[in-house]
Amino acid sequence: MSEEKELIKKRGSFKGRLTVFSNYLDGLLDTSLEGDDVSELQLRLRRMESMYEPYDEVQMRLECIVDDVQSQMSERSEFESLYYKTLSRAKNMLSNYNKEIQSQHSDRASIQKPVKLPTIQLPKFNGNYNNWLEFRDTFTSLIHHNDEIDDINKFHYLRATLEGSAAVVIQSIEFSMTNYSVAWNLLCDRFDNTNLLIQNHISALFNIEVISKESSVALKGLIDELYKNLRALESLGEPVKHWDTLLIYIITRKLDQKTFREWEEFKGRLGKDKPVLFEAFMRFIRNRADLVETLELSRNNSSHTPTKSSPKLKSLVTTQSPNDSSNYMSPKPDYQNYSISHLTRFQRIEQLRQHFWTRWSKEFVAELQQRVKWRSCKDSLKLDSLVVVKDENLPPLKWKLGRVVAVHPGSDGIVRVADIKTATGVIRRAFNRICPLPVSTGSV
Repeated sequence: MSEEKELIKKRGSFKGRLTVFSNYLDGLLDTSLEGDDVSELQLRLRRMESMYEPYDEVQMRLECIVDDVQSQMSERSEFESLYYKTLSRAKNMLSNYNKEIQSQHSDRASIQKPVKLPTIQLPKFNGNYNNWLEFRDTFTSLIHHNDEIDDINKFHYLRATLEGSAAVVIQSIEFSMTNYSVAWNLLCDRFDNTNLLIQNHISALFNIEVISKESSVALKGLIDELYKNLRALESLGEPVKHWDTLLIYIITRKLDQKTFREWEEFKGRLGKDKPVLFEAFMRFIRNRADLVETLELSRNNSSHTPTKSSPKLKSLVTTQSPNDSSNYMSPKPDYQNYSISHLTRFQRIEQLRQHFWTRWSKEFVAELQQRVKWRSCKDSLKLDSLVVVKDENLPPLKWKLGRVVAVHPGSDGIVRVADIKTATGVIRRAFNRICPLPVSTGSV
């Protein structure tokens, strides 16, 4: 008997909570719902929805232990009727609130002025299978499935977009409204051949033009052509995402020698046991194209600048000792041949400095010791003169410093070759490889 009283007491608790929720809804009838009211109503509703399961368990237990089952069924019917009506009221309130909000948004949208979008140009199709998917999807979305355009005008659009062998397919069809569907179906039967489309796009991958010389335009064109055919093959159901190794092999055979060498170095840094993914390969090609484009722009800009040397800079270079390490830069390691995508910000700055000093040593210093024998007569190389021996494979700081120990004049008496004593021994160099230092021998 004590168990029955306890269960009845629990059932009364459930009824009381439901009554409190019903009174809460009565209080919302005369007020307009705000954001906070809606949030509170949603929380209370979720609590009420989760209350039915424990109530059903208590009520079922009562129905099993009491003798008067009919009275318990009446209690259940009364509770469920109140329960579902109360939850229905709450959901209707939330639904009305959402409809009101949507109505406000639609009213605001209708007030805004319409924006006139630019006209979409229909692509031309000349019978090339590589362009069929693009033409078919565009024409279908803009014209074929547009119910606002009648069939005779659709036929006009179709004839205007076809060229070459594609136009011949429907050339014999009489121009009329009823024949539009005949012309469109005939065109699809002719070109919408999955096996033939796959074969053409795969052939296009193998026939991508080989890049003979490093160029950003050629690299970007290769990327565009590659992605165009891969997307078409993927739309045709081909598993292109599993062709990584095959695609990398095909495309590397189309690269120029410099890019191919950079790729092999990059691949070596990935590790021997790590698989090379096609996405990593394409990321390398894109970064390489960006680097080459940057260098091309730099060369174009430098070609438009005057090449005349500044007298102030020339006097600064000739009056300072080449052994002064503060005037020469030799950063280590050498970043000139590294891909810019693999360098940090500091390393990229160092790369630009190294490019500058390479050009300085090959262009500016060479200009300081131009051959001017047809302009004026100057003293030739003399014994015991201090010189710097040029070496294009080394930065200026690494050039050898030596002293002239022997000269070899030609038949005209002009010295063009000299023996120079350096720290590693005596070497013989031509005059165009020797930079005399503007230092008198008496001061050394």
